[in-house]
Amino acid sequence: MVALLRESTGGVPGYAVLVMLPVLWIALYGTLWQLVTSIFLTVCVFMVPILAVGAPAYPVSGLSRLVLWPVTAAIVGGSTYRLVAAERARTAFVTGLLSAATEQSIIATDPNGVITAFNTGAERMVGYRADEMVGVATPLVLHDPDEVTARAAELGVPPGFDVFSVRARRGEADTQEWTYIRRDGSRLQVSLSITPIYDDTGDLLGFIKVGTDVTERQAADRIKEDFVALVSHELRTPLSSIIGYVEVMFDEETGPLTPRQRQFLEVVDRNARRQLRLVSDLLFVSQVDAGRVRLDMDDVDLAELAKAAIEAAEPRAKTAGIELRVQSDDTTMEGDADRLGQIFDNLLTNAIKFTPAGGEVAVRIMSASDTVSIEVADTGIGIPDVEQEQLFTRFFRASTATSRAIPGIGLGLTIVKAIVDAHRGTVSVTSVEGHGTTFHISLPRCSSARHTPTGS
Repeated sequence: MVALLRESTGGVPGYAVLVMLPVLWIALYGTLWQLVTSIFLTVCVFMVPILAVGAPAYPVSGLSRLVLWPVTAAIVGGSTYRLVAAERARTAFVTGLLSAATEQSIIATDPNGVITAFNTGAERMVGYRADEMVGVATPLVLHDPDEVTARAAELGVPPGFDVFSVRARRGEADTQEWTYIRRDGSRLQVSLSITPIYDDTGDLLGFIKVGTDVTERQAADRIKEDFVALVSHELRTPLSSIIGYVEVMFDEETGPLTPRQRQFLEVVDRNARRQLRLVSDLLFVSQVDAGRVRLDMDDVDLAELAKAAIEAAEPRAKTAGIELRVQSDDTTMEGDADRLGQIFDNLLTNAIKFTPAGGEVAVRIMSASDTVSIEVADTGIGIPDVEQEQLFTRFFRASTATSRAIPGIGLGLTIVKAIVDAHRGTVSVTSVEGHGTTFHISLPRCSSARHTPTGS
């Protein structure tokens, strides 16, 4: 039809433009074979009249357009199809990822909080269908109103969508535990991470909320904590009794002991004290979790604590063939002497265990106007990079320790971090596998933690 119209009007150029419309439409919405067919038909639009009535008596410019239009249609159609196909593939990939994440809820919103994507995991988790949520609701409908109000007061914002987005807008990491209210009214605990989305020019497109159901994990953690606390309390009393009676038996007034009897009692005493330390560690961790740890604050000389810890560790270090060194400045600060001494004991014990014979463990204490820094460095086996973030996690043991069957249960560093946190300090680690590890601790000289429980 376009070919006949063009020929009957003597080659008016305007009709030729009509051949581009079907090519573009098919490039946007059709298949590759449909596009190839439309380009072939475009060529026919110009060639059929020539074959039917002979070559036209056009000027040279008109003849050039006979060639130019089919070529242009092929280039424009092909380029448009490739761009559309790439966008379709990207969209299909993202859609596939969202659908495949059935264990996490993934909810996308625009900058105002209106939901723009609601994946299969979110449908399964909260009981709403995507078509009920997308373009209709905000994530507020899923949350406990009391939690939203409390969080809004904490952040100083109105109790609306800003509760979820204010920190993300500032570029801060925002991962919180929230209570989701499902469609049937039941509740579940969700660990929710919120991330902003920007376009190439830096304009905010919206937010992505990724939620993981932690209800069962929290219940299991509570059972484990209750069990640990119960067992620890039940073990502490008999162990203390065993140690007490062994001490009485060592007393000369009780009666003489043969060398073999004394050897047996020393083994009993050593193992009972080791178990009592383990029980004390478990109790301390339980107290930390419950926010019930109290500090007996006073003026403390960290250098004296470090020297005492090194003297206590010296026999183990000599047996292992390890040299201990200490270097300190004026290091008086406000703190709990027993707990701070525990930091040195635990770090030195770890360093000696993980350092081969002929190695060295150095304790350095440095002071500044408002802070005191502690470094405990060893020349030991080191810790893999991917495991260093987990070091302060309860019961975690590095693969370098488990592969060498080095004894331990993974509580020492958890306790160190809890004590440092209670003193409003910070702790970090640097390590190179095969070359050694250094723990860095920074403590304020004057702490606001006097006689207050951690977590308060």
